[in-house]
Parts: sequence; structure tokens; C-alpha cells
Amino acid sequence: MLDLLEKGILYNGEVLTIVLFGFICDAPARAFIAYTKTHSGYFSCSKCTEEGDFEGRIVFLNEKAPLRTDATFRSQQQDEHHTGRTILEQLPIDMISTFPLDYMHLCCLGVMLKLLVAQNFCQEFNDYAKQLLVLFVTEARAIYGEKFLSYNVHNLIHLADDVRHFGNLDSFSAFAFEKLSAGD
Repeated sequence: MLDLLEKGILYNGEVLTIVLFGFICDAPARAFIAYTKTHSGYFSCSKCTEEGDFEGRIVFLNEKAPLRTDATFRSQQQDEHHTGRTILEQLPIDMISTFPLDYMHLCCLGVMLKLLVAQNFCQEFNDYAKQLLVLFVTEARAIYGEKFLSYNVHNLIHLADDVRHFGNLDSFSAFAFEKLSAGD
């Protein structure tokens, strides 16, 4: 990769410049190639220096921990975060910003999955959830314009009512009826 970044690649008689946009990895793969603690350990956040506390699992309670930088990563300023030296440090990249967080596992299969099956929470905080959804739709108009308020966006204001009636979102999801891939 270092050679490609420095020299480019010859294609149809033309030298093309190679740009490394980023490494798209889930948390275990990122830890493996960056030689850092895995996502379930102390000092495992790839973006900040929060140590974490043990509450049956490692939890991160400090939202204002100092952010990691390329310089602090390379100098291994917080040695508890590192498990060794990665060959990737030889590349002219930012060792923090070149590794974006994994949206699929972080949001869709992480936080949202926990929220979807949290039956007690969805009833206990139903009124608050409805207020937040109405606020989102109201603010979306100001931020994105009236054309943003499609059927899907508008109906978020009614979603909490269905949760109150049917239970958590997963209990009345149409995912089971969707064809998720061409191979199904």
C-alpha cells in the first residue's frame, strides 16, 4: 500500500493516483489490524481515552474524555489502549480518522437492537419517546425543509402509539416478510 500511495498505479498508459480513504472494519477487526484493545476491554474506545468501568461488562460513562489523535496514537500515550505496534503506522494516514466506526454493528445491530427488545423500557418511557419523536419531526422541518416530511418521517409521530398497543418495535415488524437479498 505504501508503494501504491507513493507511486500510483499504471492503467491504460496513465499513472493513477491512489488515495486511501479509510479502513472499514467492525470493532474486532479494527482492534486486530490496529493492535489495540478489543471493544469489550478497558481503554478500548478507538476515538477517546475513556478507561471504562466494570458493571457486569465494561461501560463508558465519561462523554467528555479527551479525544485520541494521530500523534497520541503513534506515541502510544495511553499504553493500556495498545497491544503492540501495527504495520499500518508506516502509512501516511491518520491512525484515528482513517478508521471510521462501524455503523451497522454500532447502531443497527447494537444500540437499536437493544432498544427494540427492551419491552419494559418501551412502555415505561413511551410518553417521553413520543415527545422526542414529535420533536424530531418538528425540527426536521426547520432543518431539512417541508419536502423532508414524507409519509415515513411524518408517521414517526404515531409510532409510540403502536408500541403502546403492540409492544416493542420488533413485535410488529415487517422484517420477517421482506425479501432481504436476491439469494433468499
